[in-house]
Amino acid sequence: MRIVFSDETERGPSETIAAFAAVMMNIDSQLEAVDEDFDRLPKGWRMRREVKGRELFKDIRKGRGKDSGATLKAICAIPIARGIPIFSGVIHRQGFEKVKRELFGEQHNWSAYDVAFAVCLNSVDSYLETLVPWEKILWISDDARNEKTMKEALFIQKVLAQSNIMQKLGGAAAFKSHIVDPIYFGRSHESRALQLADICCSVIVGHLLGDPIAETYYAQIRPRLVAEPVALYKDWIK
Repeated sequence: MRIVFSDETERGPSETIAAFAAVMMNIDSQLEAVDEDFDRLPKGWRMRREVKGRELFKDIRKGRGKDSGATLKAICAIPIARGIPIFSGVIHRQGFEKVKRELFGEQHNWSAYDVAFAVCLNSVDSYLETLVPWEKILWISDDARNEKTMKEALFIQKVLAQSNIMQKLGGAAAFKSHIVDPIYFGRSHESRALQLADICCSVIVGHLLGDPIAETYYAQIRPRLVAEPVALYKDWIK
């Protein structure tokens, strides 16, 4: 059975883009292997409550923690070593706000983070429809801060997939969703898979923002990206 684990970027007024990243694993052959890979991380990070992408980048940028670079490199090697596909949904926040009313009308109050999740969800569903159209999967997301709109996005994907709503979000699906209802929520400090999703998200965001530190690590995960990440609606700010 396959499970998708997802996480999002930090929320804050200064954040340029909103992003979700997701990793898909086979519970029988990949999940335990990922735990074993985390157990082999440098001791300084392995002994922490959890490994966070933002903290790793901060330590590398400030020259703190001699093992931070090695830890990030080791984690970014996991998707290649274990054959784990990586999905993403990225929205340029300022551009999205400019077209929000045009796209959704007055009745929708989705944020850029909600749309980023919907785009990521659609990418996963399209991938499954192509490769394993007979399968159903579970989706586990870190935290439940936007539980209501995430469930709404799943409803749209499952029931209204053939409408123009999903096309406006950056994808197009014309099939019954493979994602089992409901979406489940977990705590990243209890799940290495959620931590892997978080780190992939941090690397993708760093790449899109032009952070030179991120490029080495982005090159590691890039072969496992199902699609090249693009910040949707960025062109609207010109």
